Amino acid sequence: MSSRTISRKEFHEAFNSSLSGLQKDPWMAGRVRNALREKNPAGKKKLSAAMIVIVLILLLAIAAVASGILFSPRASARALADQALYERYGLTYDMQSYFSVDSCENEDGSVTVSYEGIEDL
Repeated sequence: MSSRTISRKEFHEAFNSSLSGLQKDPWMAGRVRNALREKNPAGKKKLSAAMIVIVLILLLAIAAVASGILFSPRASARALADQALYERYGLTYDMQSYFSVDSCENEDGSVTVSYEGIEDL
């Protein structure tokens, strides 16, 4: 490649001679636009599989944190109640499986845990 500079006129002549074989086509611009629209329709963006997986993992993490925040008082109250039954009455965790357990949160924020014997046993 030479480092020779050319004049504006020489450039235009070289450019015109290299494109001299082309013919003017008034419909070419429309065909190009249609081809581009068919390839990637306007308004439709493609989501990659990795992006979908990331969004799903993020949603699952948010749901896990939210459920932990909501059910944490009940779970800790249940564990404390199970421990109290074991210490006070000697009911082991295996023996506690014979009871139906229900926990509900009271208006003052405390949690009531109740045990009821399973009838069919």
